[in-house]
Amino acid sequence: MSVIIAVGLAALGVAWLRKPTDPRAYAGSSNHSLEKMFERFSLKPPPCETDGLRYFYDPDMGGTMYLRFEASESCVREFLAGPTGRKVEEFDRPEYRRNLINELTMWTRAREFGWPTDPAKDYLVYWGSTAPRTNFEIAVDPSGPRPIVYLYGFRV
Repeated sequence: MSVIIAVGLAALGVAWLRKPTDPRAYAGSSNHSLEKMFERFSLKPPPCETDGLRYFYDPDMGGTMYLRFEASESCVREFLAGPTGRKVEEFDRPEYRRNLINELTMWTRAREFGWPTDPAKDYLVYWGSTAPRTNFEIAVDPSGPRPIVYLYGFRV
């Protein structure tokens, strides 16, 4: 009986140690900080106050990140200028508008986070890079009072 209790306590301890310490991190995210994730992907954090910021970071095998936040339109535009390399003026071009999220394979894990997969909704979709072998796919939901950014980053 004491062996079963010890094994149970050890399992709880391992689960507790694996739980991200940052409340903004999704379950299963590494314990690396949000700042470390941004640094690893050569990405600057949003340049303003955000709402609903959540993230997932897995540093294994090059690295994978997911980031979600709401912010003002001007803040979102400034944030996107980094990973996409596009000028702000180019963001309004209709050719960047797509029906999204279940059409892009990167969003498979995002469903676990409760990110939307509404095929009837239009999202603005961007691709970009901040460093060699560091890539981003970004979807913006412009339909609400403040745009929502959904970002997937991966290193190869």
